[in-house]
Amino acid sequence: MATNKPSKSETQTEASTGNSKTIESRFTAADRKQAVPSSTALVYNSSADASVKDQLDIQQGSDAAPFEDEFRFNRDIKIKHDIDSNACHIVAMTAVSDNELVIVDCNNKSVKMVNVDNDVISSYIKFDTHPCDITTLPNREVAVIFPAEQLIRILSTTNGLSIKKSIKVSGECLAVEYCNDRFYILYRNPVKIQILSLSGGVRQSITPHSKCLEYIPKPQYIAVDIKDTSSTILYLSDGTENSIISMDQQGKMLAVYKDEGLKNPQAITKTPFGSIYVCNSGQDIIYKMEEGLTEGIVILSSQDGLAYPHSMCFCPSRKSLYISSGSPESKYRFFIKQFIYD
Repeated sequence: MATNKPSKSETQTEASTGNSKTIESRFTAADRKQAVPSSTALVYNSSADASVKDQLDIQQGSDAAPFEDEFRFNRDIKIKHDIDSNACHIVAMTAVSDNELVIVDCNNKSVKMVNVDNDVISSYIKFDTHPCDITTLPNREVAVIFPAEQLIRILSTTNGLSIKKSIKVSGECLAVEYCNDRFYILYRNPVKIQILSLSGGVRQSITPHSKCLEYIPKPQYIAVDIKDTSSTILYLSDGTENSIISMDQQGKMLAVYKDEGLKNPQAITKTPFGSIYVCNSGQDIIYKMEEGLTEGIVILSSQDGLAYPHSMCFCPSRKSLYISSGSPESKYRFFIKQFIYD
């Protein structure tokens, strides 16, 4: 991706509506349990005995783990705007209120605010370069990253989208997460994670150990799980190596999941239930994983209407999970799917 100089962004606001219908998924919890691949997974756990640490532990993929997370399909939400010149590709999204999502459309170099109750794109900003990820901040603000410009842009979502300020970063930033008044920024070339203050000051720079880089040479997404003041777990996905790892804040690998049933993993997120969800894009699956990454449990699949799931976000107040598609067939990318959990 070529690097362009930052320039004034074009802001446009229009409304777009669409029809949708509500149906329920026929994919039951029992079906999902049996749909878990029975293949052998490569699992490394750093808490193992020292004699075991030097080689990956082989464990069977688990169809015996308890299933607790149940969802039903609610509706498709239109996210295609009339002024979009390309097929949508929603690479990231976040909830900013009960009924509003802010979504990152990489193909159209745009950020959109969508009312999920009526399918109206209430605000739209088009940029000169491709945005790649987004995270929610306090006070109805979001942070969006732009790798080619090496920038974080802070947007307000009050009374539509507006740019408040930009923060320069030190490389090709691919993913961002906000936790405890800090930005966690994932970079490539070289791979590193920086922890920044909200003003952009570097608090810590983390270089993954060589063991990590064997499995995530080109990481794409990050999830952050702050256990307490002295313990933070970072999860990274790599769609080229079909791997997911967890590591500590010193860059030491804690666990890795690599399995023939895991193909082109994309977004990874910490759920309201304490587990980790992964968009297993190449298998049309959402995986549930626990901290040790010892197994991938199928939560949703193509039988629920998924096609190349690429990004996702939760809205706990609505008990909703929203999922976008990265399918080669553009018709799937004009909508995001809403699932409800009890």
